[in-house]
Amino acid sequence: MICNLVRREDRWDLYNSKGHKIASTKGHPKIGHTLSVGNCEAIENGYDLDELANDWVFEINGHKWSNNDDTSGDNCSSFKAGFQKAIELISDKKFSEEDLLNFGGFCCNNIDCFNDVDDLFKKYQPQKQTEWDVKVQMEIIDYGLDESCNPQYSRQPKVSKYGFLILKRV
Repeated sequence: MICNLVRREDRWDLYNSKGHKIASTKGHPKIGHTLSVGNCEAIENGYDLDELANDWVFEINGHKWSNNDDTSGDNCSSFKAGFQKAIELISDKKFSEEDLLNFGGFCCNNIDCFNDVDDLFKKYQPQKQTEWDVKVQMEIIDYGLDESCNPQYSRQPKVSKYGFLILKRV
């Protein structure tokens, strides 16, 4: 089932295909499900920083240790801090007129090739996205066989060990 994840100023909300709120990062007794802020941020960013750090420390670079006490925690923290610093440094990058004229591998030496440079700036300046199509991860619960030897099972939303719905970006 495709759902719509919406970022609000103070929370994240999940809506089904009929537009009904089915989950939120702010608990609501009528909704019944909550969302993990980290999972929502991973969908927004297009990456999960914890997953990237764990992959780097334990899979990619697991045979080498960069600290003196051979613990993974310092390596994960260092990876995350470096990644966040890189994002911080490039996040306020503004495109110059020259950047835009050379955008996408083509070059336009004559400004007249564009009707209006302001329109071009507006077109290529990043827009803050606030909605994403997502899927709620589902799992099958096997209840075994009934008295007639028919398999009994049901599908239900998959939740994390903390009880949060698990979402995947579509």
